[in-house]
Amino acid sequence: MDLRISLVEDNKDSLIADFESLYTWLRSEPKLAGFVTEDHMMPGPGEMGAVSNALIVSLGSGGTLSVLALSLKAWLSQPKGASIRIHIRGNNGQGVEITADHISRDQAESLIRKVVDDGTVGR
Repeated sequence: MDLRISLVEDNKDSLIADFESLYTWLRSEPKLAGFVTEDHMMPGPGEMGAVSNALIVSLGSGGTLSVLALSLKAWLSQPKGASIRIHIRGNNGQGVEITADHISRDQAESLIRKVVDDGTVGR
């Protein structure tokens, strides 16, 4: 299953920098490095080039989900992460939102697991 991860924040000026920061962070995690790609939107009229607006994380076996949850929690724990919300959506349309507000790794993993374990796993 693939998860689509996007950032939601009020400050549009820092959105691109935060997106790049998260992308770099997840790719630097050895157990996620080969499973994280950028999702590019097609440019709109008058725009040049494709823009990344989400990350795609392909969940494999071997605890990828747990590693992702821990990595997201660690990234959100940084000072800049306090005002950022991460929206995670599965191929099946299920989605959750994670914020830095007192979320533990177990809570993050539980929320992500709800997206994955909605009955479509194994199909």
